[in-house]
Order: sequence, then structure tokens, then C-alpha cells
Amino acid sequence: MSLSVGQYQLDEVHTGFLWLDGGAMFGTVPKVLWEKFHKPDEKNRIRLAMRALLVRDKDHIVLVDCGLGDKGGNKFRDMFNVDQVTYHLDASLKAKGVFKEDITDVILTHLHFDHAGAATYQTNAGKWQPTFRNATYHLQQKNLEVAKVPNPRERASYLPEIFEALVESDQLKLHDGPIELLPGIQLYVSCGHTKAQQHPMISDGKQTVFYGGDLFPTRAHIPLPWIMGYDLQPLVMLEEKNAILSRAQNENWIMFYEHDDAVMASRIVKDKKGFAAGDAVEF
Repeated sequence: MSLSVGQYQLDEVHTGFLWLDGGAMFGTVPKVLWEKFHKPDEKNRIRLAMRALLVRDKDHIVLVDCGLGDKGGNKFRDMFNVDQVTYHLDASLKAKGVFKEDITDVILTHLHFDHAGAATYQTNAGKWQPTFRNATYHLQQKNLEVAKVPNPRERASYLPEIFEALVESDQLKLHDGPIELLPGIQLYVSCGHTKAQQHPMISDGKQTVFYGGDLFPTRAHIPLPWIMGYDLQPLVMLEEKNAILSRAQNENWIMFYEHDDAVMASRIVKDKKGFAAGDAVEF
């Protein structure tokens, strides 16, 4: 089942799961609270989805993020318990009647490997190439700059084999701040998680879908203080979350969760305790 927003048809594209440390995913939030949402394994890892979004109209087939792809060796994949058998990018696209060569635009929220890994692939000759050969890739200029010269905390998350092939191609289009990418698709930019993460907002004036990325990775991250240990600027993150959640709750937006392993999307509600995820929305 698809969701229609104005001229666009929206569909989930599930690309697989990975397991990350629960403490890192929830920062200062006590385990006794976060494990109600995500039960950890014996290594304290929690299962997270890598969920992309397909946005289509008669002229465009847009993919928002693309998952891990073929990145990482055996040690890497074992550490993160990567599962691309239950769901896989190619199979999920095919289920929607779409092939990689059909994609016209790829919006990368940021270049961390779990979001942009599948943006490139390695040929039999060992060369990295853009995966979506007919697509324009959209990225914030400042996020690329960070990826090229990463700080020590993020260095392991920005893999050169992802962005170097895009830079060398003629398919990468860089943006400097928020823009309207296509009619009804705006890019909102946040900096709390990493520098210049961009979030597509698809709206027809009556209904809005906001792609949470790593600003709102799961429904458990809706409450303002529930912030990841990975986030570089927690206080900036608080301000960004409050601004978006206020609008989302007032205007009845749908929040799309890239990493929630059980809930794809929800509305946002507010009570005396603050913001929380409302009823799940499936499409």
C-alpha cells in the first residue's frame, strides 16, 4: 500500500538491518527505559532498520537514502550483525516495480555508511562506481566537506569509497542549505547529529511527510532528551528536535523512521510529559 501526497506516491524501501550498541543509540537515557522499545542482545546491541523512502510521480523516481549496500568486510559485518537477507535494496525496489537504472534522483541525508553505503558499488575490476547510473545524487556541500576531512569521532562512519566515486562522477549535485528540490519536496537541514544532514519534507499543503534520518532515527527518539550518544552537538539537537516536533504536532505531520525496526512512521503527539510518537502509520 502506497501513500499519496499531492502528485507523489510514497513507498517504504527496506534495505536490511544492522545492530548497534544500545547505549550509544540512547546516550544518557537509562537502559531500563530504552530497552522497553528495543530489546538488546547479549552484546547490548539493538536491531535497527535501514529504511529508505521511494517518492514517485510521472516524471521522477526519487530514492531517499539507500542503506549499507556492499560496504564493510567480514569483521565489520559481524560486529554490526548486518542482515541483508530478510530485506535487500534490490529486492525491495523490485517489489515496487522499480530497478536501479530507473532511479532519477537519490537524496542522501548524509554520508554515514548506513545511509549512503549503497550509493556506490565495486566493479569486478575493483573500481567504485555510482550504483544508480541514471540518477542525480543530492547532498549538502558541508556534509561532503566533513566526510572528506572527518573529525576523530566520525572518521569510522565516513567511508571514502562512498563519496569519492560520486565526486569523480558527473552525477553529484551539491546544495548549500535548505531548498525546494522539486515541487512539493523541500530539504530541511539539521546539524545536531552531523554537519549538514538534510531531511526531505514531502507536502501538498494538507499532508506532510518528514524523513527523520538521524534526527529522529526511531520512534523512541521523539522525546526531546532522548538523544543518541553519536550526536555531535546534543544541545543543537535539542533545539532542532523541538522546532520540528512543534510543527509536526501542530500540523499533524507523518514522521518517517529510517532506523525503527518495528514502526515505519507515526504521527506526533504531545502531553504533559512532552512529545511522543503517536499512532503508527503504515504504507
